[in-house]
Amino acid sequence: MSAYSVAIGQDVTAFGGASMVFGKSLMTTTTAAMVIGAGFNDNTYRLKNEIPYSLMIGFGSSKPTFFVSESSGSNSTGKIGIGNVTDPQAKLHILGDASSYNPTEASLLIESAGNQYSTLWIGDKNHSIYSKPDSDFKFSTSLNTHFVFENGNVGIGTDQPAAKIQVKDGDIFIEDIDRGIIMKSPDGNCWRGTVNNSGMLEFAQIDCQTLETGIQNPKPSNTERVKIYPNPAGNQVFITCEESLAGLQLEISDINGRLILSQKLRNRESSIDLSAYQPGTYIFRLTDETGKQVAVQKVIKE
Repeated sequence: MSAYSVAIGQDVTAFGGASMVFGKSLMTTTTAAMVIGAGFNDNTYRLKNEIPYSLMIGFGSSKPTFFVSESSGSNSTGKIGIGNVTDPQAKLHILGDASSYNPTEASLLIESAGNQYSTLWIGDKNHSIYSKPDSDFKFSTSLNTHFVFENGNVGIGTDQPAAKIQVKDGDIFIEDIDRGIIMKSPDGNCWRGTVNNSGMLEFAQIDCQTLETGIQNPKPSNTERVKIYPNPAGNQVFITCEESLAGLQLEISDINGRLILSQKLRNRESSIDLSAYQPGTYIFRLTDETGKQVAVQKVIKE
């Protein structure tokens, strides 16, 4: 055992200054290395840390299950390796086992308690992937940002898409009467094809620039069945709907797409308190119990 090192346990050795070993069949061979746990069985299959300024943890193996690397400086932090990773290439690097007798995949399980959502935020809380047991798998981004696949093709129902988007054994359903298929003609103009009551496509020219910049303001929908008023509003907004629509789910987002309120509307007439929110533009979105959008409207709070 080297100076200023500590070795506690059975068949343990701490070589290297300021190294520490706690457990069984463990060894360090360099400066400020730590090992916690238990090697496989004896001196031949010790769990050995030969990397300075790092921590290994493992049990019943000569390979570490958990590894913490050295930081690059006083204002930085190290990286984490899981699964015999001693040179992690990311803040969290997970590696499966390639053992011929017990191979395991690299996996990450995020599991919530009960019927709650499990969420993975990426970048900030405006960009997320989330789901809950026996529910849809959902992707969310800010109101005026997009879902972008930079490379490759997209397959729905197939793992071998032959085009940028390929749908197998299913339909593409466009429900809104004023939405359809958009194509750009050779002269650079954009055209939207919508279906008439005879099932025939009718094309109308539209502004290509609007498509490129995105629609900034959502178009009010279902204003006859659902009313959201007054608009502009003060501290109170009222929502009324047909009897058949009672029990809608209300979600209110700010102009950047951040969800600020989610609640179930129990009655045909509801009052929403906006006194806690700053003046600005908010998006009111109503969905039924199946998750289908019933109405969406931009509301301005003065």
